[in-house]
Amino acid sequence: MGLLLITFFLYSQTAVFDFINLDDPDFITENAHVNTGLTAENIRWALTTGYINWQPLVYLSHMAVVSAFGMDPAAHHLANAVLHALNAVLVFVFFRRMNLSLWPSAVAAVLFAVHPLRVESVAWVTERKDVLSAFFWLLTMLAYLRYAEAPKDRTRYLLVVGCFLLGLMAKPILVTLPVVLLILDYWPLRRLDAGNARALIFEKLPLALLAGVVAVSTILTQQSAGAMATLQDLSLGMRLANVVRSYAIYIWKTAWPADLAVIYPFPDRFSPAEIIGAAAVLAAISYGAWRCRQTSPMWLAAWVWYLVVLAPTIGFIQVGPQPYADRYTYLPSILPLAALALAAEARIGVRMLRLAGAGLAFVLFVVSWPQIGVWRNDLTLYRHSISAAPGAMLVYLNLGVALEKLGKFNEAIVHYQEAQKFNENEPAPYLNTGLALMQSGRAPQAIAPLRRAVALRPASPAPLYHLSRALLETGQLDESDSQVRKALALSPASGMAASLHMQLGMAAYMRKDDRAALASFNEAIRLDPKYWLAYKNAGIALGNLGRNGEAITQLETYLRAYPADKDVAAAVAALRAAK
Repeated sequence: MGLLLITFFLYSQTAVFDFINLDDPDFITENAHVNTGLTAENIRWALTTGYINWQPLVYLSHMAVVSAFGMDPAAHHLANAVLHALNAVLVFVFFRRMNLSLWPSAVAAVLFAVHPLRVESVAWVTERKDVLSAFFWLLTMLAYLRYAEAPKDRTRYLLVVGCFLLGLMAKPILVTLPVVLLILDYWPLRRLDAGNARALIFEKLPLALLAGVVAVSTILTQQSAGAMATLQDLSLGMRLANVVRSYAIYIWKTAWPADLAVIYPFPDRFSPAEIIGAAAVLAAISYGAWRCRQTSPMWLAAWVWYLVVLAPTIGFIQVGPQPYADRYTYLPSILPLAALALAAEARIGVRMLRLAGAGLAFVLFVVSWPQIGVWRNDLTLYRHSISAAPGAMLVYLNLGVALEKLGKFNEAIVHYQEAQKFNENEPAPYLNTGLALMQSGRAPQAIAPLRRAVALRPASPAPLYHLSRALLETGQLDESDSQVRKALALSPASGMAASLHMQLGMAAYMRKDDRAALASFNEAIRLDPKYWLAYKNAGIALGNLGRNGEAITQLETYLRAYPADKDVAAAVAALRAAK
């Protein structure tokens, strides 16, 4: 109970935190299936969607919180805190079921719970998938320990499979769990030897089959979503160097958790000395673990656990812009912490272990408290990240978006321009710069960065659309039309088509061609029947054409969505009087 309360208290400060603009909008706040709570349609969507990953339990958990508490960020943050606190208890129970003595189990569990590397997984609402999948990971291992006591009991085996499947429905990271169960067979269960290795591997085949299906599905989904870098983006040598470096960095950050950042920049090149040093550290640990496998098998088990559990996220198959991430250490840290606690007990005794464990836990608690506070809102998160690990383009972009939302356009533009320095071939910094300039009433200055965005992504309709808006505002009507038609040719049925036709209508209206304008506004309405501004503009064009009855109908449709618009209400009254 003490472990549960300590962990929850540590993360209770997140009750006053906001959502952030990194992934939270896509997965929660602006996801219409999630932010409307548990409904039959939303449940069906959660079970069938492959958005980024197949993770129905994560979506259902978010929907459940919405249904119970609405979109109050406090409830969503505290749900993560509760899951992490439960996981800390399950880690302790798991160690005890492994027949570890009380105090090594307690010390390892509390260090797991309060370590600063856990912060990203808990304080970031989107990372519900980390704490939820870990919950089922731990339940699967506990079920397996129980099954190992009676391997002929099919009911116990089915419980293992069931927990494993639920875990896969939370996050694909569980694909390594069949191998992890073999590690438990080696230590502490000591079931694995040359004589029964084949039988134990065969025992895991149903789990491995499920893992294989999810792994292939995840890779295909990530590729189709554009989240996975191609082989042309990163060479094989860069990938291998990043793997070696990242394994070593996770060890260092576990020992010295300083300068933690939401996104770490991917280096342009790796220092040969750094890679050689990292490889030497990994080789030395591997050699040491192998040498003492007879006398202390826990070290080999813990080391292989660390290598295997990190493997899907270690960067050989690159997903996202970061070389490594704090949240990836959530599960890999578990068995190594147990091994370290057991070794400490053997070396210094139980009494000193209690004192040293309490002291270290206190230090980690004190370090974690302000690190959790970093996640209070977008501004605190990204400013800290820039200070801790400067050079990640997405951090500058997202900080700019947050500042722009607050009306601080000049500050936002500074960060967008800073982002341009890190990748001159990425259109987003130029596009965002142009949009911020337009938002602040500087359409002429917006044209140059928007042209650059178009040049970098000529096949994307979004930069063309926004360039057409800037051109329209500066009176360059013909070129505005040209950019819109290019965008329509690229994606005539896209979600932007209605907005593109609205642009054509606005240009025609500025030329005083009300008939052409009306045709474009009507097409926008056809494509998007809830495009209320198009009804307003169509009503104005109809009024100019003297078709007052039709104008009133369109303007009243607009007013049903925006009843507080007094100018349009007055226009409707004037049209009625003119009739």
